[in-house]
Amino acid sequence: MTIIGLEPDLQEHLNRLCKAIRLRNTDAAKEIEIAGEAPGLGTPLRVIEAGQLALTAQALSIAGLDRLAARPEQLSILNRERIVFALRPFPYLRRNGAPTNAWGRQITAAPCSGHMATADGRYVYMANVVPRLREGTLRVLGCAGSREAVEAAVLTWKASELEQAMAEAGLPLTVVRSSEEWLASPQGGFMTDSPIVHVEQLGSSRVEPVPQGNRSLAGLKVLDLTHVVAGPMITRGLAEHGADVLHVGPDAEDLQDPLAVTDELMIGKRSAGLNLKSSNGRREIERLIAGADVLVQSWRPGVMERWGLDANRVAQLRPGLVQLSVSCYGPQGPWSDRPGFDGNALAAVGATNIEAGSGVPRLTPPGVLTDSLAGFLGVALINSLLMDRAERGGSHLAHISLARMATWLMELGLKPGSSGEPASGWGLPELRRTTADDGGVLEHVAHPIQYQQRPARLSLPQPLLRASPPEWSDEASSSRSVSP
Repeated sequence: MTIIGLEPDLQEHLNRLCKAIRLRNTDAAKEIEIAGEAPGLGTPLRVIEAGQLALTAQALSIAGLDRLAARPEQLSILNRERIVFALRPFPYLRRNGAPTNAWGRQITAAPCSGHMATADGRYVYMANVVPRLREGTLRVLGCAGSREAVEAAVLTWKASELEQAMAEAGLPLTVVRSSEEWLASPQGGFMTDSPIVHVEQLGSSRVEPVPQGNRSLAGLKVLDLTHVVAGPMITRGLAEHGADVLHVGPDAEDLQDPLAVTDELMIGKRSAGLNLKSSNGRREIERLIAGADVLVQSWRPGVMERWGLDANRVAQLRPGLVQLSVSCYGPQGPWSDRPGFDGNALAAVGATNIEAGSGVPRLTPPGVLTDSLAGFLGVALINSLLMDRAERGGSHLAHISLARMATWLMELGLKPGSSGEPASGWGLPELRRTTADDGGVLEHVAHPIQYQQRPARLSLPQPLLRASPPEWSDEASSSRSVSP
């Protein structure tokens, strides 16, 4: 398989990636081109190259779906200049002509977020922004809620002891490790030979055709039980190709994602709220599962089981369902039940240590990196499993972990002689305009792949959170048609 414009040393990495996600339609490579010059990010890690590979796999998966549905071939052009903005779209979101600036206010400046020094000269990372995580962190630290107070409290702990105390409290915080320390750790040793993604078949089911509409995923019903970044990015990627995505979130205010995230990643979806701890909520979600084609969830391992929605139970409710779970450390190993975000994964596996060199740790630019790589690759993985179902049937469960995305990034190697200094000159992204249900006008980052005949686009406005009924679009249309 040869992709026009793909660097020669990346071709074999692409082959391995496609094999990992079970993508077999490599003859579609002639329909894909890579163009443009990548901006310098000032990182030794091959960030743009990783994004390029994951997005190329996504384009191949779309081409495969289109072939099975007998849609006309189309040329797909991935622009390297756009990848940096797709990796971190949040700062560029505009509402009514002005930047929202929500990312800087709610994420970067949050008191329980960032790399912080500890008493033994190490660093730890946390991004505990949502109220429940923030309040839990302050309880463990025993301090006030200002950034100065949090940093001072962290400085009284040894790094490993604080990591353990936070883990026991169910809170994400990770020591900045070297690659060697990660491999020597219980989870690192466990994940050394793990696949890029985990895929298993849970049972047999009938063969089901791929979506047959005029868009690649038109008519596909996606139940979105995700939060924060990687999961919502996957489901929005499906919405960009016509899927009917229904996000169902908790009705607890202290578990709501920051608006900096939902403002961007809810565009193109409908949003409902259910209390999944209640019997009524569980009945409603089981009804939605029975009507879905795909379920994506990114709650901490064990949460779905507590709701009575373990993967086997879900497959029984809907034989043939494609399930994708996203977590920080994967479905197996001693850390499998630990929560975590992008910065936790990078810190754990040694990527942050490489990024820092001999200086102070920082997030690998452009930020939210493993989330976005998981988002790009997750779309390709789901599409691949839909093709598998169309040819062989079966219920499938797949897992993507942020830590494995980070180690995959490191497996691509380092750029020789790269500086760790911040880079500039990225320019500005191309924006697409849409509306919001509250009457606002939004401008968001355009998709980095230009599909010549069936462009990736978001058809629905940004919804009011939890304002949609918990039902599929065709059910809503049917109920409206028979109403008096």
